[in-house]
Amino acid sequence: MTKKDIVSELHKEIPHISHRIIRQAVDLFFEELKNCLAEEGTVELRGFGNFRCKRRAAYTGMNPKTQERIPVSSKKIVIFRPSCLLKRELITKPKEKKKFFSEIYKDWSQFKR
Repeated sequence: MTKKDIVSELHKEIPHISHRIIRQAVDLFFEELKNCLAEEGTVELRGFGNFRCKRRAAYTGMNPKTQERIPVSSKKIVIFRPSCLLKRELITKPKEKKKFFSEIYKDWSQFKR
């Protein structure tokens, strides 16, 4: 699923809000997620999971073609740990299209104007 698909699915759920506004909201969400990870290192989305930054240590890699040893510097990586609720949803309903947040937000009308 791409960001464009997310915007389309959200527009189907809340059609009275324009594509442009939904796209801006989705872009803002991902921008904030990125900024929080860069500054604080952790983002907790209750009911969905946690993102956290971790520094991977430097190591010596190998070029598979030439077998030459190559030093690889340390870098920051993002780790995602799904919540128990998300794990349960994925295990119990693997094939059908899920309405994941319907369990958390029973009524979409709370988001309508």
